Amino acid sequence: IIDAQGLKALPDIYELNKLPYGIYVTEIISGGSISGSGVKAHDIILEFDGVKLTTNSAFSAIVNTASKYQIGSTVEITYYEYKK
Repeated sequence: IIDAQGLKALPDIYELNKLPYGIYVTEIISGGSISGSGVKAHDIILEFDGVKLTTNSAFSAIVNTASKYQIGSTVEITYYEYKK
């Protein structure tokens, strides 16, 4: 359901941006379900469908339950927009 690649916890990025948690986005797959949402490479996803992404395990749990979402479903994503 989330098609950003290279998602991983990077504590130094959180410190630099003063964020307590999140998943760093290194790439968005063109045409995927998250493309067009406003989330871009280098943004940090903080919450997905109300679940705080405090660890890679939290993100993995969402990916493992992706089948509960139907194609065309809308979910709320809270993210920090990277600013140069």
